[in-house]
This record gives sequence, structure tokens and C-alpha cells, in this order.
Amino acid sequence: KLYTDAETGDFSTLAQTAHRLKGVFAMLNLHPGKQLCEQLERHITEQASEEVKHDIDEIDELVRVLLQPNGQQDE
Repeated sequence: KLYTDAETGDFSTLAQTAHRLKGVFAMLNLHPGKQLCEQLERHITEQASEEVKHDIDEIDELVRVLLQPNGQQDE
């Protein structure tokens, strides 16, 4: 959803999605994810497209790591 909103340039919807995701990270006590979402929200406010893409990529990587069973790394 983050990628889709960013690709369409819909910063308003992207901000809502980032805020909801920040809440999920906060409820799960995943501070790094919450911080990344806060950073993303700042860059959305600034409409800094390159930084927004970078932030989304970082959030995506964090989620991929969290979803790997038993902390196994991709080879």
C-alpha cells in the first residue's frame, strides 16, 4: 500500500497509511518501525519524493526481516 500510494503521488493517502502503520508498530512495541514511520511522515509533509521512497524501502526491509522464521537471513 505504501508503494502504491507513493507511485500515484497521493501524499494525503500515503500520510494516512504511514500513520496507521506507525500505530501498528507502536502497539507491537517495535520502536525501529515506529521511528521509520515518523521519519516517513516528516518526508511526506515536506513532499520529498526521493526520501519518501527511501523510507518506504527501509520499512519494507524491516518487515521482511521481521517475517522471516526464527530470524533466518536470506542468502
